[in-house]
Amino acid sequence: MAKSLGFIILILTLTVLTINTAQASHGWECGKYVKELLMPDCPISKGGPDVTPSENCCSDIQAVDMYCICLNIPDDVRDQISVEKLVSVAAQCNKPLEPGTHCGDYTVPPRA
Repeated sequence: MAKSLGFIILILTLTVLTINTAQASHGWECGKYVKELLMPDCPISKGGPDVTPSENCCSDIQAVDMYCICLNIPDDVRDQISVEKLVSVAAQCNKPLEPGTHCGDYTVPPRA
C-alpha cells in the first residue's frame, strides 16, 4: 500500500513538472513571436505612426495566441513596442481582446 501511494505521488509530481515546463516553453515561444513575427510586419512600434495593418500583419495576428503573447512580452521588446497599438492592431485584424484583459502593462478598455 505504501509503495503504491509513493508511486502515485511520484507520477503526480512528474505530471505537474511536465505541465509547468510545457507552459514555460509555450510562454517563451509567444514572446518570441512578438519579436520575430509581429514587430517586422505590424505597426506596433513606440512612437511610430498609427497606420492600418497590412495583410501580412493580420495574417500573423490570426496565427498567434494573443492572450499568450500579452502574458509573455519579453522585457527587451516591451521597451520597443506600444502594447496599446498591439491591442488596437489585433482588433483591426478581427482578433480583438476581451475588455479588461491585461496585455503587458495595458488593460483593454470597454468597447465603445
